[in-house]
Amino acid sequence: MFILGLLMLIEFFFNIPTVLKGAVGDIQNFAVIIAAFALGIGALTLLFNHGRLISKREPGQWYYSLWLLIVMVVFVVLGVSGGTDSPSYQWIFENLFMPVDMTLYSLIGWLVIYAIYLTFRARNFETLFMLVVAFFTLMGNAPIGSVMWGPFADIKSWLAAIPNTAAVRGFYMAMALGAIAVGIRTLIGKERGALGG
Repeated sequence: MFILGLLMLIEFFFNIPTVLKGAVGDIQNFAVIIAAFALGIGALTLLFNHGRLISKREPGQWYYSLWLLIVMVVFVVLGVSGGTDSPSYQWIFENLFMPVDMTLYSLIGWLVIYAIYLTFRARNFETLFMLVVAFFTLMGNAPIGSVMWGPFADIKSWLAAIPNTAAVRGFYMAMALGAIAVGIRTLIGKERGALGG
């Protein structure tokens, strides 16, 4: 793993000979093939686990498992036969997947509001400040916010543009440094998560 990771780093940062570049391209192709097999194994695992629930007629669960497998098979058949740009695939995607996706996000929104309530009880000035910023952001994003008071959208835009830029840059820098640290630890064998340890 160390040698493969080192090859990828050298190929990315330096101009290497053509022979080595071809070897690195082959390794990247192998990674794509392995990812495709992992996707297939995931689909088979899903099929076996939910097939078991269907065969046992698990109360309150088996019909959801049956629906999941039917939708998965239909998506795979339409995607493989006509491609993801075919009208039938796009129709199912827009009329089945997207409404379910939006419903789940709306449910997650209520969960987030409850978590914000639990987290941001104004015990000190810092949490009160974050609560006010979260309120203005929420009201600026909600359609009813601009109906209730016009400047909500302007305040939200200002909060997203000016103070948020510095925070996002710091966040990205911290993420990049963390990714570099985990990558180095993985390359030298100190991080065993990539190997399943």
